[in-house]
Amino acid sequence: MILAVLAIFFPLPGKAEEEKISIHLKVAAGEEIVYDNTLEVLACPETADSATSTLNAMCAIMQSGLESDWSYWGESAFLDSLSGYANNSGGNGIYWQWFSDLEYGQTALNSHILTEEEDLLLSYGVNPLKLEISESAPKVNATSTISLFEFGLDENWMPVWNPAAESALNINGAAYNNPTGNYELFISTSSPYIIYGERAGCINSRSLTITPLPLVVEEEPEQEEEEEEQNHGSSGGGGSYGGGTVIPPAPSNIDSIKLANFLLANQKENGSMPNIMITDWTAIALAAEGGNAEKIKKYLLTDPHPGNLLTDYERRAMALMSLRVNPYNGTKTNYISKITEQYANGQSGDAENFNDDIFAILILRKAGYTAEDAIFTGALSQLLSAQRQDNGWGSVDLTAAAIEALLSVRAREGAENAITRAKLYLKEKQGQDAGFGNSFSTSWALQAIYALGENENDWKKNGKTPLEFLTSLQDSDGGLDSPATDKNTRVWASAYALPAGLKKSWTDILMDFPLPAGMNPENENSGTNSENINAESEQSDKDDDKEGNEDEEPQVEEADEDLEKMILGEKISNPGEDETALDKKFRDQALRPGLSAYSLAFGRAPESEADWEDVIKIASGRWPGRRNEDREAAAKKKFLKIYRHEADMDDPHENAFITIAAYGLLPARKLKDESAALKSFIAVYGRTPENLEDWNIVRAIAYSGAKRR
Repeated sequence: MILAVLAIFFPLPGKAEEEKISIHLKVAAGEEIVYDNTLEVLACPETADSATSTLNAMCAIMQSGLESDWSYWGESAFLDSLSGYANNSGGNGIYWQWFSDLEYGQTALNSHILTEEEDLLLSYGVNPLKLEISESAPKVNATSTISLFEFGLDENWMPVWNPAAESALNINGAAYNNPTGNYELFISTSSPYIIYGERAGCINSRSLTITPLPLVVEEEPEQEEEEEEQNHGSSGGGGSYGGGTVIPPAPSNIDSIKLANFLLANQKENGSMPNIMITDWTAIALAAEGGNAEKIKKYLLTDPHPGNLLTDYERRAMALMSLRVNPYNGTKTNYISKITEQYANGQSGDAENFNDDIFAILILRKAGYTAEDAIFTGALSQLLSAQRQDNGWGSVDLTAAAIEALLSVRAREGAENAITRAKLYLKEKQGQDAGFGNSFSTSWALQAIYALGENENDWKKNGKTPLEFLTSLQDSDGGLDSPATDKNTRVWASAYALPAGLKKSWTDILMDFPLPAGMNPENENSGTNSENINAESEQSDKDDDKEGNEDEEPQVEEADEDLEKMILGEKISNPGEDETALDKKFRDQALRPGLSAYSLAFGRAPESEADWEDVIKIASGRWPGRRNEDREAAAKKKFLKIYRHEADMDDPHENAFITIAAYGLLPARKLKDESAALKSFIAVYGRTPENLEDWNIVRAIAYSGAKRR
């Protein structure tokens, strides 16, 4: 490492002295903006002892006045430290990186030749944001899509720009939440919109300006001309009247046919969708539409595992009920029992959450329970007590869902008042563009509006209804949101939007089913009285892994084939061994998830007693004895992507993340922690988990205790 001396980079006499260029240089280190100015750069020697001068990026850094250190590899100069921030200082794993007009720099800085008015950015431990606008000069009353992306490196260390979820946009000085990275801005005025993006831990994007075009309204023709046209006929062509272009009215409702076709285009051959959660929501959407649900219904009748949370069982019950399938006995699993058996001590599911109570009320009212049944007492109490001082339940989505649930028990004390307050919350959260921030929230809000018996015209803002806002987000391919958005997210958004476009609430879509004979709804845990309704339901948990669970265990079927081979091999090799003992050894249901994780971690089935000991360790959340350095290296890259620093294997939390992600350890489950981890995964990757590898990451986030520094 050498200390670069500013003096040797002064321009040489002669022609080089006249070479100069104006650029903008920005230097960011963590939360500190070290330098942010326009800089006039003079040509300088390419290397310390070079006789040739160029206008390169190294010149700009040297002439900024910031103290810097450099290393050379041949004639290539690499920045070691700048303004006191050194590469890998104290082993922190942070290095300087550079961008030219937000293009990631992958050459030596003295090899990069500057251009006039270039934006040169150097960053240390922080990534930039990039803002894109679909239409920089939209017409008034149109919508422009604003997309915010965060720079990162993928698992192969290649540069990528991912949607900046959970970010914010600053529009003319006001902050707007941008939960998905894509924001639909309704242009309500011809005044300019100055916009930049921001997100915690990132460098703010550059500002961009939208300059709207005013509406040009065609002058009304004279009455005589109108009458003459009627008398003599008109082809409706260009016409002879002046006054500019007539703007056709925007569609006032979702094109439900195109939207349904978009969903069907993303349906798999077996009837499922990209993942099990989206499959259930799509089933509800297609059932509401009425004509394209048979294939997805056939798939759900095979009873694929919906997940392990109470809300997963509730979502599946809704899907079945929308498809006219009895949730008690229409499939192998009794989904109403799955809901009621998690009711205890006056509330459903996780005591710290209330979304499971919302859906329990909604579903059980459609499953034969009355508003007076005891099971509602606790759930309703939990829901009412969770309503906040701002009249909502933490978000537009859940507040809208709570309205639908409360409407089904509105005769109960406190329900009507809560509904009135919740409606005020939605009014407060409605934007000037008439929407509720994004397509997801707007879809659920619209369903609540319809459940209230109101018309979307009662919710107009600036002459636009929430339905018109949602309609403006429909793309030409029929799907919701911009094609730049992750496809699975678009399918999910489209499944939400279809019922809203059809003006149907969940109460409209879900069919009513009576209580089976012999059930006692007054029992606090009604699930205990339904065992005879579906004798197989008690085995459903044990058989989950046989059902093609797309979300969590995509490796199970292959693992089962390996098991059959191993069992057969053991019986041939050990003809005297008791077959019952062999079956127990290899078919213990508790080991199946561990076997899947082991197979993924080591690329093969277990072959020895030591291997099987590792399967048992993984299944019980313990470190395996065998190591796979490639898997651990891949896990370290995932750690860097999520936590933005290299993993310290001496830190027990960071070591735990690497081990869980690499080997798929299965600790004792804490649903609240997994729910929070799932949100973190979606925020980082911009999608829901799609395979076992992804779920290993979710578990690593949930149980390692690792944190961003």
